Amino acid sequence: MLLRDALESDLPAITNIYNYEIANNTATFDENEKTLQERKIWFEEHQKRPYLLLVAELQGKISGYASLSAYGSKDAFSCTAELSVYVDKEVRGHGIGEQLVREVISRAKTNGGLHLIISLITSSNKASIALHKKTGFKFCGRIDEIARKFGQFQGVDFYTLTL
Repeated sequence: MLLRDALESDLPAITNIYNYEIANNTATFDENEKTLQERKIWFEEHQKRPYLLLVAELQGKISGYASLSAYGSKDAFSCTAELSVYVDKEVRGHGIGEQLVREVISRAKTNGGLHLIISLITSSNKASIALHKKTGFKFCGRIDEIARKFGQFQGVDFYTLTL
């Protein structure tokens, strides 16, 4: 498996992975699928340090991606980034998510400017919670019933990793 910076040409695969989650899971609270044009804007936002967008390529196919995004719009949050990680449904359970997260952490430590990585995880997403614990993130709080998706209220757990 190859971990590398995402290219604009990867956007159709990245968008397909994300849109599957929108339509089928609570890993994201987006409810409307994203267009390629929307993802191009998102892609550009991740081309500036300290933010990043990585893909996992398995046998020539994008099998997952991870990003560090701005956390909040206030200047004082510039030392914090939000981690997102998504793995294609066809290849889950093979350590791709873990490798992506570990690579993001490694790069964040050398990218400069970041002090903290935060992940907001749907409280019922046991696989993501286990992944974050395994890669050194610590639970720091929960907000119950903050969102409603698929007709059910969902909570969010906050996990952080100090660099």
